[in-house]
Amino acid sequence: MPEEFQYNDEAALIRAVINGDLNASRVLVNNYCRRAYNIALNDFELDMATADDIFQDLCIHLISNDFRVLRQWRGDSPLSAYFRTIIRNLILGRLRKEPRQIDPPDPPGADPDPEPGTIDDGLAECIRNALDHLKDRDRELITLRHWKDFSYAEIASIIGITINNVGVALLRAEQRLAKLVTNRCREWL
Repeated sequence: MPEEFQYNDEAALIRAVINGDLNASRVLVNNYCRRAYNIALNDFELDMATADDIFQDLCIHLISNDFRVLRQWRGDSPLSAYFRTIIRNLILGRLRKEPRQIDPPDPPGADPDPEPGTIDDGLAECIRNALDHLKDRDRELITLRHWKDFSYAEIASIIGITINNVGVALLRAEQRLAKLVTNRCREWL
């Protein structure tokens, strides 16, 4: 019998893991935790070493504080969706700690290769600062769509919302960014 069918449902699997069942822990790692690696590699385009670190972070996160994270799952959503949210938060937390390497796109009509020290450098820095002042979700939406060129379906999967909601959320995030840029970068506009 395959491993995933040894437990009646996901709640039984979680109870078994919390109670110290090593086989249940193996099933949890094989069927859910390994997704952390694939999400880090594919959805966030992280390198293999960072994906390994995310996998390890997830394992530690799950067993810490007497399985607190597993105990918090109420079963009102699929376990895979719950794990995806945890993984996404771990990855975003790690990315927030790393220096920002995303350069905003050139503004419309800008010289694609401006000389160093020109007004365009100031505008680019202003846009980066405006991005840093957005809420995490808005920044994530804009980054995934405009810098990583993810499709709405990919963004929906990463963030955990419907494809239809991606467009609405992205539009609102772009409007908030535009307002920040307009207010903060007037001298370059």
